[in-house]
Amino acid sequence: MTQQSRRSERPATDAQQRTAIVALDAASTAWPEDVASPEAAVAAVYRERGFWEREVWHRTERFGNVTHVFSAYESRLGSPDSAPVGRGINSVQLARSQGRWWIASIAWDVETPANPIPENDE
Repeated sequence: MTQQSRRSERPATDAQQRTAIVALDAASTAWPEDVASPEAAVAAVYRERGFWEREVWHRTERFGNVTHVFSAYESRLGSPDSAPVGRGINSVQLARSQGRWWIASIAWDVETPANPIPENDE
């Protein structure tokens, strides 16, 4: 399967999700009740300058009703045509149930000199 999944416009409720903020290099985890939401931390910058994320490539693997998507991205501030300010990879796990695909989990990591994004080999 090589198709992109559609993102839901419906926000998840607390009963539907529990998000952990994990700093892998610091071996620490913070739960939402311990820290301000990521949206609150950057809301002023996004409101003032705008934020865009553009997919560079994706890789999809499917087995039955379970699918995993790696999606490499570039982030931009100011306009969709501005120079990228960051890159990374989103990892999305999907499960098919009740006739549709559901997002089971999402994790991401940013590109660093020690952690470059691999070339898409598909």
